[in-house]
Amino acid sequence: MIVVTNRTRFIVICVILVLAIASAVLFFGKKAEDNLEPAIRQVVAERPHEAEGREIRPSKEEWKKLNVFFSNFSEVFLDSFSEGEVTNDELIRYGISHNYHNNPNLIEKVSSTSGRLAARYVEASVKKYFGIAQVMHHSIEWHDYKDGYYSIAYASGEAYCFSQVTKLIDVGEGDYDAYANVYVASSGFIGDPHGTESLWKESEEDPPDLGYRIRGVIRKVHEDGKSRYVLLEYLRLEKVGPESELLEESAASGDVMPDDHSKPAIELFIDEMRMFGNNRDQIIEILGAPLNAKRYEDSGPYPYVSTGLEYEGLLIGLWSDAMHDQYVNYVSLSSDKYATSFGIKVGSSVEEVVELLGEPSEKEQGQITYIYDMAVTDGVIRFNFTDSIITEIEWDIGII
Repeated sequence: MIVVTNRTRFIVICVILVLAIASAVLFFGKKAEDNLEPAIRQVVAERPHEAEGREIRPSKEEWKKLNVFFSNFSEVFLDSFSEGEVTNDELIRYGISHNYHNNPNLIEKVSSTSGRLAARYVEASVKKYFGIAQVMHHSIEWHDYKDGYYSIAYASGEAYCFSQVTKLIDVGEGDYDAYANVYVASSGFIGDPHGTESLWKESEEDPPDLGYRIRGVIRKVHEDGKSRYVLLEYLRLEKVGPESELLEESAASGDVMPDDHSKPAIELFIDEMRMFGNNRDQIIEILGAPLNAKRYEDSGPYPYVSTGLEYEGLLIGLWSDAMHDQYVNYVSLSSDKYATSFGIKVGSSVEEVVELLGEPSEKEQGQITYIYDMAVTDGVIRFNFTDSIITEIEWDIGII
């Protein structure tokens, strides 16, 4: 017969209490990321609440980089997720969609209507933009997975979505709370994604509309001497809040979004390539029918049509694809009958060009080149010359 004394009862109760406390410490002491599957684990640091952070105004260049960063998510219609809770399927969908929009050369053609993308490229995009090293690969809606590849069906005529950051709060430890407007434009939009709504209304027949607003948590990471942002949280906002202040105030202050008068001369000179119009119809209305029109069509994984309109001493290149309709991406002037608003034209001196635009990015025999980082793409201007006199001016803008 076992006799249970009061002392024994006391010891048992104490042991139970100690075990309960230890279990509670182990359970509640775990960080959120410890509960995530390893394949979608993401560092979630303890950050100050937004109210404890400090609002900052990025430079124009940094603001454009932030716009491009968030546009990588709006262009693929990324779903909302809280910090540490992005799903594996959403990561896969992002990796596929991002490469479809931005790296079409990575997609292998399977048929005239479909292609496939290697899983390693999905992983690379997820790591770059989310800071997550691994993805559990499997089939998701619209994309079958087999033998290390995801299937892709080609599409066209998609809406063009882009973001503009409106408020940025430094909450410490390299983390930021960011608010952004997401605009929806037609696939033929060729305006400046860093412009203002008023400018779009003045220059565009079908200006972008404000679709919605988002709040994101981002972290600045440093690798191999370079820095980049990764996304930790992405939430669509249901109502308009104070996040619109940055755009409204910066238009007057010039801290983030300066007007045309504060643009560098090289950026204004790049805009000169639109002097004949923004699309084929406008060009023909201004210049009349071309002497010749050459067309090249590629029906590969990322179909496009390239058209060259030839005039006397002038060649204009137009680009059309799923995101662009007759987008002017190349202009060559070889006649002095055309002059820019700066007065620079064929027949001007190299000295005049350097005085206006500064020292060129590259110098070669008979050519100087200016390369300007437009955040979304690069703008390139080449001046070919003989005996220091300009014989040809070329504008070459990358496809956004």
